[in-house]
Amino acid sequence: MLFKLSFKNMKKSIKDYAIYFLTLVLRSSNFLYVQFLRQPASNDTSITVHKEK
Repeated sequence: MLFKLSFKNMKKSIKDYAIYFLTLVLRSSNFLYVQFLRQPASNDTSITVHKEK
């Protein structure tokens, strides 16, 4: 009896934690995607071309 009750509680907890983990992953990936879109296309200013006279 006690085993059945603890097993049911464990299954419910796993479902709750799965929802939490999925939400955490989606929010993190959404945040990183937005940060990726915000960055400029090219920040490389170290390459310059000089004309010779």
